[in-house]
Amino acid sequence: MKVIFNPLSGSFDYIVSSLADLSGVASGTATVFANTTTRVVNHDLDDIPIVILQSKGAGGFMNFVTDITTTQFTINLAAPQETDIDFDWEAKII
Repeated sequence: MKVIFNPLSGSFDYIVSSLADLSGVASGTATVFANTTTRVVNHDLDDIPIVILQSKGAGGFMNFVTDITTTQFTINLAAPQETDIDFDWEAKII
């Protein structure tokens, strides 16, 4: 949802983006391989998105996203894991 000031009415208008417009959305699955702590993921959206991650299966570890650019982002683990960790991700321009 975007909030835009309307100077004609002096109020704020709320605009909800249509879910049918998916031009600003990319998604997929990425794997952080065993005994590593990072994985660079390409999203190619031509703008800096918000990134949402969901690990598949395994849990009990801390993860976070850094280095978000107009073409990619990095998934980070706080510590290496003994097995591969798969993440579903979604990058969205708002």
